[in-house]
Amino acid sequence: MNIIDRSAVYLARSIRKHHPEAASEQALTYSLIMTINTVSAAVVSLLICALTGHLKEVLLVMLFYSLVRYFGGGAHLSSSLSCNILTIMILSGLAHVQFDYLYLGVIFDIVSITVFLLLAPQGIENVSRVDPKYYPLLKIFCILIIASNFYFQLPYISAAFLLQSFFITPLSYKLIDILERRGKSNETQGS
Repeated sequence: MNIIDRSAVYLARSIRKHHPEAASEQALTYSLIMTINTVSAAVVSLLICALTGHLKEVLLVMLFYSLVRYFGGGAHLSSSLSCNILTIMILSGLAHVQFDYLYLGVIFDIVSITVFLLLAPQGIENVSRVDPKYYPLLKIFCILIIASNFYFQLPYISAAFLLQSFFITPLSYKLIDILERRGKSNETQGS
């Protein structure tokens, strides 16, 4: 159990101890893992980008990336710590991306719209309460969000959309599954 999971379990038990009428320990633990993961990834990313002079960029990446991730879904890692580290790397890294939008950015946005048109939403069945009959509306939201960058023309947002479009492809699910199986295999061999 990693530090995020241990902290969530400790807090959930403490909440249940002082408020027995609260949700189950399992529900609290899950919610706290999500909260700790999100808050810590955001804070660390903000600190990194504030130190490197890219605070505005990381704020915009967090906004746009989280919107298309929320509405479009995508692959998830099974470890909260791995997810946290990857999220920090993605947010901080994307905030530093620079290229000429009118060439590469337009292509990235068109590719992202195409992928979202074909595949979104993906993998939200167990993490969202949205009725499947509204999934076409989620797809439209994603496409409109991505298309907004034709107006803003921000290269780091184009890169964020392209990366998130990869995370809704079957290839990303297979890749994550392979990496996680390999990681578990290495853990058992090291024990």
